[in-house]
Amino acid sequence: MCHPAKESEESTCARLILTKLAPRAYRGFSTPDDVAVLEKFYGEGRKDGGSFDAGIEYALRRLLVSPEFLFRIESDPAKRRRFIVWRSGARIAIVLLPGGAAFPTMNS
Repeated sequence: MCHPAKESEESTCARLILTKLAPRAYRGFSTPDDVAVLEKFYGEGRKDGGSFDAGIEYALRRLLVSPEFLFRIESDPAKRRRFIVWRSGARIAIVLLPGGAAFPTMNS
């Protein structure tokens, strides 16, 4: 998707990657604030790990443990909210499959 040729391109490339990945991870719903959190983690990982790839890995770790990734909140007709836990393996596959996968339904 993007791999920077120079260090000056890293933050722009990281933003592009995280902006495209966040909606897939959060089932089509991500905000600029969601991406900002991931960018913050990218920056920390980049600083601590010393490389662009370390920063992206750190941001991905944050994404994979976020409640928005692990749980899906749905409203039923009575307007009550409930949590649905998705199988981690299935969720990870949806996020990481190239070309994007259709968002699964409750029965998948």
